[in-house]
Amino acid sequence: TDKQRAEIRQRLGLSVDDLVLTSVAGTGLHKGWPAIVAAVSQIRDQRIKIIVCGTTPDNDIQVRYVERYRMRDRVLFPGLVEDVRPFIAASDMGFVLSHEVETISFACREMMAMGKPVLVSNYACLPDNVVDGKSGWVVDKGDTSAMGALVSDLRTNPDSLTEMGKAARQQALTNFTMEEFVGRTEQVYWAALAARRAGA
Repeated sequence: TDKQRAEIRQRLGLSVDDLVLTSVAGTGLHKGWPAIVAAVSQIRDQRIKIIVCGTTPDNDIQVRYVERYRMRDRVLFPGLVEDVRPFIAASDMGFVLSHEVETISFACREMMAMGKPVLVSNYACLPDNVVDGKSGWVVDKGDTSAMGALVSDLRTNPDSLTEMGKAARQQALTNFTMEEFVGRTEQVYWAALAARRAGA
């Protein structure tokens, strides 16, 4: 609810007016979070905030990728958390911007299941999670200009986030269930078995 969302934001030191971008995919540099930090740093609006859940980066990394862009007050590292749901609930959108070492991304699907559109890079299977422009967005990995333009547009036109969040949630309910996952996996095995028998 809006009340719960406001309470969570207050607990995190965020305003109800902030545009909050969240990742629960971890803080490894290969997850691409430094790119969104660099992109948002070019936007003067101080009400755009970033949450990155996972092991708190050491000081050297924070100096290189946060303080360098004067983003200390706009990037929140809550550390390793047992339950990511409050952080997702507090956000307006998610992001997974990996540029190496990625599969399908459970983190992306978790955020979509909670009704958050997700910004993903065009790396590995990440684009398979979202319908670009409907339940999320796809950008070239490392393209901070495209990321910045998108976030700026969302800041001035936030209404689209509500409908995109609904689309993300529906997509998760339709395509990301355990039944769907198991069913598709079985289809692959049966197809492989049939091909093997046909070639015997």
